[in-house]
Amino acid sequence: MPPSEWGAAALGVSEVDITSVLLLKDGLTNDSWLVRTADEAVVVRINNPHAQVLRVDREAEAAVLKVVSAAGIGPEVLLCDPRQHVMVTRYLGPTCRPEDMHEPARIERLARLLRKLHGLTPPASVPSVSWGDAVNDYAATLTALNRDTPLLSENLRAHIRSIAIEFESTAGPACLCHNDVHYLNLIDLDPSDRGELVLLDWEYAGRSEPYFDLASVAFYHDFDMNERALLLHAYEGRADASAMDRLAKACIVFKYVHDLWHAVRKA
Repeated sequence: MPPSEWGAAALGVSEVDITSVLLLKDGLTNDSWLVRTADEAVVVRINNPHAQVLRVDREAEAAVLKVVSAAGIGPEVLLCDPRQHVMVTRYLGPTCRPEDMHEPARIERLARLLRKLHGLTPPASVPSVSWGDAVNDYAATLTALNRDTPLLSENLRAHIRSIAIEFESTAGPACLCHNDVHYLNLIDLDPSDRGELVLLDWEYAGRSEPYFDLASVAFYHDFDMNERALLLHAYEGRADASAMDRLAKACIVFKYVHDLWHAVRKA
């Protein structure tokens, strides 16, 4: 079915009530459309077959969305059918801008959002995320595709994987994590800095070490040392040398997995 039909079905209206359909984002794993009626708007996301290659688990994502939407930190899900590769959520407004992420008040609110997320009980069906395994899996995919890239250097891969294994061996209990926190996945419901931030696109969520969520924020937005310290202090009340070093290691692993992901996506 086209996006207009899915939007109408989710809203319980006729397709003739749809006033506009706008492509928001087209990507390798899914395409998203903003579908409007006269007084409501939803986002229709339709997946494509490449999702599995990029380690996307739609069944797990659906389970996570039930938990985070109930907690008010994810969008309201109106229709979710992983078998038909479709999800429809309530449209909440435009996503954040890159410059927004450097405002001290926004960094503190984002830390509170992540604390709230990491305090939720993960659904039993949600898998654990091993960053060492992610390194191996993406590298194996690139090798199978016969891609020649410095990312596949044995020394580099072994070094990053050793950091990931050491990091995860000293981690506390795994908690529910988003694992891809950046401005395009964030909506600010109250730009006056008093209300909630909402996270979108939970396709890589899973049980993981919470510092990797902090690392995604620091890496994607190129945080300097002061911004990293502010994020850590707002998140757990400390930004000592040990915490800063742990965040730095998480950023190294996150960047490498991110680069591997993009290499697979390009391939």
